[in-house]
Amino acid sequence: MPYVDDHILTPRDVYNAKFWRRRARLTLVAAESVDDPQLKTHLAQVAAEYRKLARYADAIKAETKTRRPSVSAPGAGDGFNPRNCA
Repeated sequence: MPYVDDHILTPRDVYNAKFWRRRARLTLVAAESVDDPQLKTHLAQVAAEYRKLARYADAIKAETKTRRPSVSAPGAGDGFNPRNCA
């Protein structure tokens, strides 16, 4: 098989839908060059799982865009001054 992946997966990749869609596409391209029907089926299943990961990444991105900002750290903008504590 001509495609060998030596890419080290980073946290940024995990949440990047484009990354997973690209892997799916490359896996399907690799499957086209395989003569073994069982291997071809397996690669198609792997590509489907990559597309599923892309959908998860899209959902996480959408959720983080709609989620309200988290509560800020104590004292951030609430008038708290640690010098006043004694």
